[in-house]
Amino acid sequence: MSLSRTARLIEATNPVLTMIDSLFSQQEERNQVVYEMASRIPDPEPDIGEREPLNQITGGLS
Repeated sequence: MSLSRTARLIEATNPVLTMIDSLFSQQEERNQVVYEMASRIPDPEPDIGEREPLNQITGGLS
């Protein structure tokens, strides 16, 4: 592949790569916001050792 063709190919794909980078960046920002929000939610079962364990299938007490 010639140098000029390689340069044209890089120039043509650069906007696409920039768009992909932007989309990944936006997704990472959204994930970070979700993680921060989730970390603020209090643990609904902080003392689970003192209660009956939850049934993982039904979500009820076993």
